[in-house]
Amino acid sequence: DLAAADFASKVKVTDDELHAFYKAHAERFRSPESADVEYLVLDVNSLTSSIQLPEQDVKSYYEQNVQRLSGQEQRRASHVLITAAKDAPAADRQQARAKADELLAQLRKSPKSFAEVARKNSQDPGSAAKGGDLEYFGRGAMVKPFEDAVFAMKEGQISDVVESDFGFHIIKLTAIKPAATRPLSEVKANIDDEIRRTEAGKKFASLAETFTNMVYEQPDSLKPVAEKLGLKIEVAERLMRKPNQSLPKQASFNQPKFLAAIFADDALKNKHNTEAVEVGPGILIAGHVLEYKPVSKIPLAEVKTIIEGQVVSAEAEKLSKAAGEKKLA
Repeated sequence: DLAAADFASKVKVTDDELHAFYKAHAERFRSPESADVEYLVLDVNSLTSSIQLPEQDVKSYYEQNVQRLSGQEQRRASHVLITAAKDAPAADRQQARAKADELLAQLRKSPKSFAEVARKNSQDPGSAAKGGDLEYFGRGAMVKPFEDAVFAMKEGQISDVVESDFGFHIIKLTAIKPAATRPLSEVKANIDDEIRRTEAGKKFASLAETFTNMVYEQPDSLKPVAEKLGLKIEVAERLMRKPNQSLPKQASFNQPKFLAAIFADDALKNKHNTEAVEVGPGILIAGHVLEYKPVSKIPLAEVKTIIEGQVVSAEAEKLSKAAGEKKLA
């Protein structure tokens, strides 16, 4: 077993060989183009934390939205279902409707027999065995014709025949559970968040117009818009045309749309601000190139050690192979 590493000490590399390798593999020793930039970000989430909320605003919001904040009214119902697919032949649907009408007439005469009638006749496998009971539910849980009927009924009432995509229902409203009013102390955090997000959205819309106009109308610097809106100018170095995979994906300056704007001719050659680029919901960024570094050759002195290692490795491999062939012969 002849390892190439064992022959490395026998290899002597001359300066001419280093130069030759450097010249032959010039593409390996180039630094990619890059740009050092300064940038500004207008972010709706940052605005949210800066919103000041008077206590009275929170209280007023609570009073105006107490019903929504307190949750849904729940209703409990039972039903008898005679199934009929919506695309079933008309004769089959008529037959199912006739059966439902017959059962409704029976229930009108004897309302207290609803559970028994459901157990014997309902074709809903999930509720028939329970006398048609569907437990409590809120709006949005049932198909619309069924829901509309239930939320228009009074407790204890039996509906007319209600048609849905599942077939024909006879419904009995068995109980109503009103939405429980939640105290302000319990929902204050939610209210605070809702108001802040709403106000931040309005503020962002207003500032976004100023931000967009100023970076375009005063293209030689980001300072005027930074001072106007109270934003901090940040710096990012060695940006390239494609996102850097080692950086966080959410970094505003590492987004493809922003990088495309940075490497556009107007930003590189004319040193103008980029346009305001939307890189996410509620996130605008504008940049200004501080220094552009085109593709360039790395000096031999900086890569000499690397080249020497590669040449030694290649020559050691040749010596190892030659020794192996000799030994084999």
